[in-house]
Amino acid sequence: MADVADGYAEYYAQRLWALLPAVYRTDDTDASGAPGPLRELLNRIGGQVAVVRRSIDRLWADQSIETCDDWVIPYIGGLLGTNLVNGLDARGQRLDVAKTIHYRRRKGTLAVLEELARDVTGWDAHVVEGFRRLARTRHGLDPMVGPAAFPGSSPADVAGLLQHEGLTGPLTGTPAGGLADLRSAHDAALSGSPFDESFHMADLRAGRGAVGHFGIQKLLVFLWRLTSFPVAGGTPVQVAGCPGLFTFDPTGRQVPIFLPPAADPDTFADTWTSAYEWQVPGPITRSLEQAMASPATSPPAPPYPFPPPNPDPPPATLVPFGLRAPTRAARSRPTTSTASPERSGPARTTASCSATPRHRWAPRRPSAAAPASIPRSGPSPRGGLLASHRTEGPITACLAPGTYTLTEPLVLGPGFNDLTLQACGPGVLLRAPSQPGPEFVLGLIVVEGATAVTIRGLTLAMPPVRFPAPAGSFSALSDANQSLLAEFSKGLQVLIGISVSGSTTGLTVEDCVFKLPGPSGANRFSAGIFATGAMNDLTIRGCGFLATTAPVSVPFHNLAAGIQSAPPDELAFGYLQVPGITAVAADAAGADAAPPSLHDATIEQNRFEGVTVPTLIMARIGTLRADRNAVRNCYAGFWLFSIAGPVQVLPFFDPIATGDAGIYEFAAILGISALLDRILVIAAAIGQVLPAAPRQAGASSPSRSSRPPRPSRRGLCR
Repeated sequence: MADVADGYAEYYAQRLWALLPAVYRTDDTDASGAPGPLRELLNRIGGQVAVVRRSIDRLWADQSIETCDDWVIPYIGGLLGTNLVNGLDARGQRLDVAKTIHYRRRKGTLAVLEELARDVTGWDAHVVEGFRRLARTRHGLDPMVGPAAFPGSSPADVAGLLQHEGLTGPLTGTPAGGLADLRSAHDAALSGSPFDESFHMADLRAGRGAVGHFGIQKLLVFLWRLTSFPVAGGTPVQVAGCPGLFTFDPTGRQVPIFLPPAADPDTFADTWTSAYEWQVPGPITRSLEQAMASPATSPPAPPYPFPPPNPDPPPATLVPFGLRAPTRAARSRPTTSTASPERSGPARTTASCSATPRHRWAPRRPSAAAPASIPRSGPSPRGGLLASHRTEGPITACLAPGTYTLTEPLVLGPGFNDLTLQACGPGVLLRAPSQPGPEFVLGLIVVEGATAVTIRGLTLAMPPVRFPAPAGSFSALSDANQSLLAEFSKGLQVLIGISVSGSTTGLTVEDCVFKLPGPSGANRFSAGIFATGAMNDLTIRGCGFLATTAPVSVPFHNLAAGIQSAPPDELAFGYLQVPGITAVAADAAGADAAPPSLHDATIEQNRFEGVTVPTLIMARIGTLRADRNAVRNCYAGFWLFSIAGPVQVLPFFDPIATGDAGIYEFAAILGISALLDRILVIAAAIGQVLPAAPRQAGASSPSRSSRPPRPSRRGLCR
């Protein structure tokens, strides 16, 4: 077994060495600092104990088909009665077992045949029923195809309905079973291909090569064995004597250009959809580009009756799959590409295009009016930048590229329901003044009860705000943690990007960047997104939580060496959700306070770099999907604690997370040492003393004549 840096070997070797009487340890060697033969023997025994410990740990993973070792797959398959194919690799066998029930429930459908072909081979697949491509005379039971069947409807509505029912081709408009449109060059190019929209006479020959495709009993399976690869940083070469004319290949070779590969589907999810022509790694043809760029082309509906609607819309043009023009003069022209995509020979292109395709999308809410373009100049967002759009939702507010220095945080209350705040282009930066006041302690954007809010494409420079904790805030904690919090709160700076309080539904944060400043020599408590209430239908997708340096000093004990890290300490979270001051005060007063909750949430495709804990959630957790997140140079990973009952969580962590090495050693044997990390105590304590709402600019700091109520011991976590 390969060496694994999990510390098990050193731990068990040290434990065995400590169990020996001191007389044998002393007589083992005379050389200072050099292990003797007895110590070397115990080190090797400890390594074998570590192997056994890892095998025991793997027993948990081996209970699931998604995480088990390859040798376990046939045993799990035997429990389901799966007939495994011997020639399949481990990936194919794993999918075969994982989807056994899925396949059986959908046996005999076209969709499951495509999915099965993809799972078994790993290649893109498309299945066509041969009888659907047969030309025939329509009878009285067939639905009408022409506009006469829909009197009073617009041609666009008629075309959309016919496409949705599979009665016309999505790109050529060929009616089902009817004659081909001879004016469509793309229709002729698709003939005999997997996406043929023409109709043919019956071919009774045996299927071989390009013959025998069309018949009542024929089933055609098309596979794409090749994979298309992007060329990043390619430099097109201008053709001599032809301004604006370039070759895609610097050597002038006639090399075909292929479509980018579609996003890898979630192989374990029940979300299979059939591919369209622009979603497979086939060559880009001139006719396909012209058909997709035609204004008469509408997003096609799936062929009837399978599969369900494909969530990938067709691109407006295939130009985004090209290369960037290298000259400044070429970029300044607003014209589109006239390149022939079939070959990478001379191509006239004057548009700067992205080489990244769109894969997955979701329908946006319809806006009541055109997007409001917001300039960089003007009053602060709270004072008037969005005030004119209050209660007008659904509405989209666009921020023009530039830097916005806010004098007050942007507060989104119930009047801003169905608001989309997005960047009109790259380079939109929100920041506070150089000396931010206490009104920014809850961040640049504060969501207070607004629903269906979308924040997209913004960069937030999180402001450092000095936050003096109220006197007596931590008096209910144990002595060890009182000392820890007292030291940590000295000169404490709080940095938050977006904060959410109260009950919020439908918050979406997409493609935003949360930037943490560099070290300042002060204790810091940072969170890109900070939540304290009930979060329903939360989506955090494609965001970056970036710190300039990796965490080097956090307030916890190095229990192996018995040392406490020296201040200043910095705690940085990507997404943090803990009980807030309002719920804690209500619970302490005996009221029936609901704990913070998180339900129907999605955290995917985000990048966490240099933060202490990417995600820490102390709430009643319902459905949560965390997928394809990248974590780099972080102290921890995703920490999820589901609160079973009352709001209080400090009474659970306070007695055990005290930095006691003996308790930690005992918890490590039980495998629950993560519960003793003192970051949990700090996160819960600071979250309960931060204000529930931002202060108005210039307002005096509220005074507290009495200490906060002592938290009850009713908190339970699971």
